[in-house]
Amino acid sequence: MNSSKNVLQFLCFRSPYGGSFFKSLLRLEQTLNNDGVDMVYLLHENVSDIPWVKALIAEGRNIYFLSGNFYQDMLTIKKIVAKHHIKYVHAHFAGTRQFAMFKIIKKLYKNDLVIIRHLRNHDKPRGFVAESVRKALNHVDLYIGCSESVAIEYRKNFKLNNGKVTYVTNAIDFNRLNDYEKLSRGDFYISSQTTVFLMFGFDYYRK
Repeated sequence: MNSSKNVLQFLCFRSPYGGSFFKSLLRLEQTLNNDGVDMVYLLHENVSDIPWVKALIAEGRNIYFLSGNFYQDMLTIKKIVAKHHIKYVHAHFAGTRQFAMFKIIKKLYKNDLVIIRHLRNHDKPRGFVAESVRKALNHVDLYIGCSESVAIEYRKNFKLNNGKVTYVTNAIDFNRLNDYEKLSRGDFYISSQTTVFLMFGFDYYRK
């Protein structure tokens, strides 16, 4: 175990499927393991009832859950950081509450902890009061955008220096396409004469 590089992946994520997002994290875990680095998962609430999470637990992966109680969760994070010799916290979809907990852990128990926020979309300041509260409660050492566009705009909007923001283009696990569910038009009451096309209801400017 390389105690100086172990990673805690924090996820505010409750989904019926892990999707490409979690497949990418598992691939990252495999790559880090090959380099002697451990990766641990912490989710914002108990999602052990979801089948794909159950499967990961059955595989023996290190997965923890927060309770919703601030002080109990602080203790949980402290124990995880100590037990697994965590060096990096990589936070996805996290809010002010979670970053406040990581800041306290960093200040009181492990001042060399590196806190990383993954940026999933373009963002801009929400006003003087809101930004003042966020800055007081939160600490982030590095921001990682899901695209170059997200990183550039975040750096500009929040007036951060170049070394504070970087980007890693979102990954796609194409192996997921090798095993798929075959759908029938009849299951959806679609006639054979009807044209079917795939449409994404999202603005992918951020990509």
